[in-house]
Amino acid sequence: EPLQGIDRDHKCLLLNGFKRYRCARMLDINVVPYISLGSDEAECIIKKLSIRQISQLAHGYFRGSNDLRQQIEEGKISWVLNTLGESNQDKTDCTEIERNMLRELEITQKYIQRVIHKSEETRYSNNAFYAQANLLAGGILRELDNFKKSINIFYDRTSKA
Repeated sequence: EPLQGIDRDHKCLLLNGFKRYRCARMLDINVVPYISLGSDEAECIIKKLSIRQISQLAHGYFRGSNDLRQQIEEGKISWVLNTLGESNQDKTDCTEIERNMLRELEITQKYIQRVIHKSEETRYSNNAFYAQANLLAGGILRELDNFKKSINIFYDRTSKA
């Protein structure tokens, strides 16, 4: 999967692929696939935004909902930043134990999505990998019913807010 960013002033502003880029540098790989998402409009927007805002937009675009992505594509940057800001404000109003739970839920959602995607990979071929993956997948399957029950109860309890 290529790195994604915006080109401006003969430099690249990387928006997606930070970890892959760092890994390539550590392995002395000097050439990595890259796609420029830039346009004149995007460059104008970037010049007016802080690094934090750009980071928020990139996170919203690549990790957010389809609706959020569509709003960014339609150029509704202020609306997106306000929405993301409200989301972050909601977290700061929470207690430490609540913030920890929100973080755990975000991590869980992220890794569920990753495992769903990666489990469809067809390039796996190593028998040692299959043996370990089978043990881990079996352990996960044994926990799924309890996990789903707990999440359903938690979802019902939090939907009353």
